[in-house]
Amino acid sequence: MKPLFKPLLFLLIACSLFSANAQKRPHFKAKVVYKSFPQENKYVVPQNSFRDSLVLKVGNETIVAQSFGEGHTRDNVVGYFAKENILFGGCLLKEMGASKGYLGDANVAEWSNTVNRIKNQYPNLQIVVPGHGKYGDKQLLDYTIGLFKTEMFGEQLFKKN
Repeated sequence: MKPLFKPLLFLLIACSLFSANAQKRPHFKAKVVYKSFPQENKYVVPQNSFRDSLVLKVGNETIVAQSFGEGHTRDNVVGYFAKENILFGGCLLKEMGASKGYLGDANVAEWSNTVNRIKNQYPNLQIVVPGHGKYGDKQLLDYTIGLFKTEMFGEQLFKKN
């Protein structure tokens, strides 16, 4: 797992500095509540954000932090390291054999579509790191897509764990 250390360190630094769609959180309609809620509850509000993607150059490394859509949360961010073809998927991606896990903030109906967009964007992935569990290859994308695939028209709408 030693080759993953350097990319993981870069990703942790990037995600601590930036938050995707930070201007959308917390989810309150009243502007007064939106502005005062973080301060009253002692939440740290990100000072930097991005809408869809952020490309970081760290030395000779290129790191892409990108949001592909909703799934585990509405603001999932994955980290891609082009030189190594490594994707850090966070809780959006599941390890082989994993259950769906916590779905309280999830958009289950969009989850598979979001992961499919990642699969199409990065077809040559060598290593995929889920939020929990063992890393693998792009089969983790297919597993996650299948886990959350929804069916319509009288068939099972959501698969059970």
